[in-house]
Amino acid sequence: MIKKISAVALFFVACLAIMASGAFNSVTAERVASINVVGDGAALLSFSPADGPNGSYANIVNGKLCIDIPNMNAGASAIINDVFTVTNSSSSSVRLEHIEHGDNTGNVWFIRLHYIGVTLGPGESYTESMALATQELSPGDNILQSVTFIATVVE
Repeated sequence: MIKKISAVALFFVACLAIMASGAFNSVTAERVASINVVGDGAALLSFSPADGPNGSYANIVNGKLCIDIPNMNAGASAIINDVFTVTNSSSSSVRLEHIEHGDNTGNVWFIRLHYIGVTLGPGESYTESMALATQELSPGDNILQSVTFIATVVE
């Protein structure tokens, strides 16, 4: 009986030793990555002024899309159609989201992104319009400092 218990105990100790030998505290692996920085017009998600008269509110400055809508009256509201175009230059479909940054972000809406949502297939483009409201703002207030666009690959 003792021999059977000893054999079973020895078997469990051997199993524990085998399981314990597979554990590790850390692992290091080197990989190669190539990331090129390009301007908005040449990126996988590219931004450009829209064709048409309202595209003049958008310009590429130092490789970035800049929107400048001067002389908006306090207490006014406006919808400005077709301000800029976004093109998916990648080989995957992407869903777009955005985060607005600034003190008065509740006063500007990117209409299609905000109300409809945007998914672009490879090579597809869409043109964005904006709604602005300056109620509760004073002359000299800045509505929006920047926007972060987030593209998520859609399977």
